[in-house]
Amino acid sequence: MNYSDNEKKLHIRELQSYLRTISFYNPAIPRLIPDGFYNEETRAAVRLFQNEYGLPVTGETDSVTWDEIYKIYLKAEEYLGAAIGIMPFSGGILKTGESGAAVYMLQIMLWEIAQLFHGFPSPKITGIYDEPTVKAVRKIQSAYGEKPTGETDIFLWNKITEMFNQFAVDQFAVDQFAMRNA
Repeated sequence: MNYSDNEKKLHIRELQSYLRTISFYNPAIPRLIPDGFYNEETRAAVRLFQNEYGLPVTGETDSVTWDEIYKIYLKAEEYLGAAIGIMPFSGGILKTGESGAAVYMLQIMLWEIAQLFHGFPSPKITGIYDEPTVKAVRKIQSAYGEKPTGETDIFLWNKITEMFNQFAVDQFAVDQFAMRNA
């Protein structure tokens, strides 16, 4: 049976996806972008994985390495779990002048995102949808190719929540790894 180039690329992408998930669980593993090419970046990640988990360090993915990657991937999935988002407003749009719990939550997420991305506007956490909040929202809208209105609808709330959750997962994984290895 022939093993097509497309099948090979799909398997490499799967391997890279597993390693990427593991990188959130163990920050010693570099965060790959799954592209389907077994390049030097992928070999280096496999070598680091092999070293971390006591396997012969070759940079190649034999069946023993594959099985261990899959086992650790399942462990990482279970450990990290899926973050659950919250929706503090239903169907409306948050905009300039509004206030309340939803605005507080939005500002907290925007502030945390600003800690991760250099040059990102960092609004004060006031609970009032003010001009600094509008500026931060516009930056995210522009990053996603949306019209920069400065207003937060459900779509944008979900994007901001995804960014915030990713930041929180990254930080949690780093903290937990440090605690396990202290």
